[in-house]
Amino acid sequence: MSFPERTDIPPSDSITSPVTVLPGFQNAWTARLAKLHIHTIGDLLFFFPRDYQCFADRVELDTLEREEAEVSVQGTITEIRGGRTRVGKPVFTITLQCGDTLLTATWFGMPYLKNKYQVNDSILLSGKAKPKKTGKKWEMIHPRIVLLELDEQATGGEILPIYPLTQGLTQATMQRIIRLAVDLYADSLEEVSPESLRTMKGVSSITTAVQHIHCPQSLAEAETSRFRFIYQELLVLQLALALRRWQLAATS
Repeated sequence: MSFPERTDIPPSDSITSPVTVLPGFQNAWTARLAKLHIHTIGDLLFFFPRDYQCFADRVELDTLEREEAEVSVQGTITEIRGGRTRVGKPVFTITLQCGDTLLTATWFGMPYLKNKYQVNDSILLSGKAKPKKTGKKWEMIHPRIVLLELDEQATGGEILPIYPLTQGLTQATMQRIIRLAVDLYADSLEEVSPESLRTMKGVSSITTAVQHIHCPQSLAEAETSRFRFIYQELLVLQLALALRRWQLAATS
């Protein structure tokens, strides 16, 4: 026995739904995402990173041995300074409060950083930390830097996706929005490649590939997932060419 389709129940959200269905989505993001041609959940899922940043394990400087080490540290900016070297090269320096310890981070030739950060921002720095000669003070030269959300606790040891941005969107916001879309909607992606073909070629499912491109455990995992979509594009191109040749043969 068949029953008529219910029309009084609203359809569930899908990858064709607008980005505004995401929990906690701010309306101000809509126009900013549109500048990146992102309108739907599907657009978010297939907005792939342009690069990745690898971070060392996070440590507390108060407990670290006073010797050079590759680490990630989280703290609050207490001071920002800009200037130039004797030869006129721009210098940007911030002082970070990490518990009872101060860390000074310096970048050369990157004056635009001065407009991206301000006092009281919470950030994560990753790079080689070197103790200064006196007091509880450390320094870093050209560390990788991530602006954290309010009350966010970074863990370090992560591979963070780096996305193209537009004015009004930070990396932290893009990472959070896309991670939420992946967690909620990646499982609903429709597979277009037969399992037998994927097994033969050693490529992952579309769901796994999208999850690993945005949230990789290693750079190799991200690269393998990218290969799945490269292979898919080549396969579609080959099928289109084969169909065209068949059409030309049929009309000749």
